[in-house]
Amino acid sequence: MTRLYQQFRYRLQIVVAIVFTVCFLILFKFFTIQIIDSKNFAEKAIREGFRNQNIAGKRGNIYDRNGNELAHNISRYTIWVNTTVENDPTKISNFMSNYFNKPVQYYQNKLNNRKKYIALENNVLLREPKYVEQQINNIKGLAFDVVQHRHYPYNNLCAQVIGFMNTENIGQVGIEKQFNDILKGQEKNVVYEKSIHGKMTPTFSEEVVLVDGDDISLTIDIDLQSILQEELSKGLNKYKTKSANGILMDPNTGEIIAMATVPDFNPNSYNLFDVEKFQNKVISAEYEPGSTYKIIAISAGLETGVISQDDIFNCENGKYKLSSGKILHDHEPHEDITVFDIFKYSSNIGISKISHNLGSQTIYNYSRQFGFGNSTNLPLPSESSGKLRGVSEWSRLSNTYVPIGQEISATTLQLASSYSVIANGGYLIKPRIISNIKGVNYKNYSPKTEVIRKVVSKETTDELKEMLLSVVETGTGYNARIPGYLIGGKTGTAEKFIDGEYSKNEFISSFASIFPIDNPKYVCVVSVDSPKYGFHWGNESAAPITKEIYKRIIIHDPSIKPSKIIQKEDLIAQNQNENNTPPNLSTRRVIQKQVVPDFIGKTLKSAIKEAQNVGLEIKPVGTSGRVTWQSIRAGKQISTKECVLKLETI
Repeated sequence: MTRLYQQFRYRLQIVVAIVFTVCFLILFKFFTIQIIDSKNFAEKAIREGFRNQNIAGKRGNIYDRNGNELAHNISRYTIWVNTTVENDPTKISNFMSNYFNKPVQYYQNKLNNRKKYIALENNVLLREPKYVEQQINNIKGLAFDVVQHRHYPYNNLCAQVIGFMNTENIGQVGIEKQFNDILKGQEKNVVYEKSIHGKMTPTFSEEVVLVDGDDISLTIDIDLQSILQEELSKGLNKYKTKSANGILMDPNTGEIIAMATVPDFNPNSYNLFDVEKFQNKVISAEYEPGSTYKIIAISAGLETGVISQDDIFNCENGKYKLSSGKILHDHEPHEDITVFDIFKYSSNIGISKISHNLGSQTIYNYSRQFGFGNSTNLPLPSESSGKLRGVSEWSRLSNTYVPIGQEISATTLQLASSYSVIANGGYLIKPRIISNIKGVNYKNYSPKTEVIRKVVSKETTDELKEMLLSVVETGTGYNARIPGYLIGGKTGTAEKFIDGEYSKNEFISSFASIFPIDNPKYVCVVSVDSPKYGFHWGNESAAPITKEIYKRIIIHDPSIKPSKIIQKEDLIAQNQNENNTPPNLSTRRVIQKQVVPDFIGKTLKSAIKEAQNVGLEIKPVGTSGRVTWQSIRAGKQISTKECVLKLETI
């Protein structure tokens, strides 16, 4: 033994040294992996055999008031195979060919490549996703990934209200942004283990359970939204405007039935559109409301008893020199006219004189009461509160200009809210756009109608309704008139304030209306930004758009019936009833068939056509342009067969 040991001792020492060295290296490697460089090797192990993935529950859907899906999720699948591990190419090719209706050879060619990841179908919708998932799990080597995509089935409709999801799956604009935390599902970080066949399964045996986001139902009616948005788009093209926006509201509940801004965008491909088109101008764009604001002075005057409908003011034949030396103009000249006609013909001078009798503080107080200068707190991002300065900041002319809709700014939503006060009998109601929220965060949340305050009496609103009706029937809003139906409204035309001064070329034209005026169901406000000159009057752009909206609503809503037309003689007889009480508003439509129409702003052709309806003969001065003067005042009983019209190119 000793001799043998001596003979092989050197070799044994070499073997022992080698074994020791190898063991030492192995142990050192283990030490390096486990201690020194454990973090890097752990990350590498996860990359090679595991996938650390953040997953989330299903995002909640968005619905309209009738249950139509405005936003929902679509699962898109990528089906792939790892050809570097054992797989069943024949079974894979046959299954894929049968389901996707492509040749077997198409998939076999792909499987001939030796790669860890080969996408056989990428980002596809599946007809029967659960069935396909089950089949894939039973085929060796075949795997799938699924990604949730947000889809908006109505494309551009209601886009600024709904919003969209960005590439990071975060809600942008509208409801998607405002309620992102409620809509999104519960998030969890899950580690998936990759099998030898490329299958990815959670490292935990139990199933990963995630809580879905809440569903939100809006007060929007997608059918009426379509009407509003389409008619605004037609007006945008017809009147060559920069933009237009509008709203339909239920004045009795505050529910917003439709809200639109054009130009619009498609949230399914939002990256193709300018950011400016994402703006919901109904709530965010401030502008001087112009004559639509005249309801404030009239309401304040009637409510306080300072004026009555029949009070007469001298409107200075259309030109009134203010204390500053500036001249206040009316659209058409009037001398002594009643408060009723001051409103009907939108006399700036008449409103100014009424406001002076009321005083600045009263005008300011009623402006606040109607909601101007304050946000409505509608749950949508970027709502503006408008601007209404305190009386201490008013100039000596503010009492003249604020009541006619200058030196202040408002949003279309604020105007709709204020006209709802008149429509519902005197109450300022909080606007609503959420109908219901259902889910884990809100078990069953349904906001109710919220009355903020009583603003004016029903008697005052009844008088205002009558005056608003006259504006459409024989006043400055005649282009909104629909024969047989009662519409009340007020036009507004305001010069845009640009670079510190009022523009002479760009205007905001608006029309605020209530329909039907005798039994209000809708308040509609349409605002048109910078229509082509000649159509810049509210009656020439915003009012016709509103008319088309209501014409389509009449067809859509069978509950709206034609109204009975009462002649003036019938109205007088009814007023002389034994109780001497005002007649019901539904019978107070004063239609005088033999009165002179308002031709101002019309073309000769349209003026002649309207004159023929009342048996009047037109004598034009000039042959082109629009009517700027008429010899017989609009609304006056016809006592002669001739009316001289002066036409000028504006």
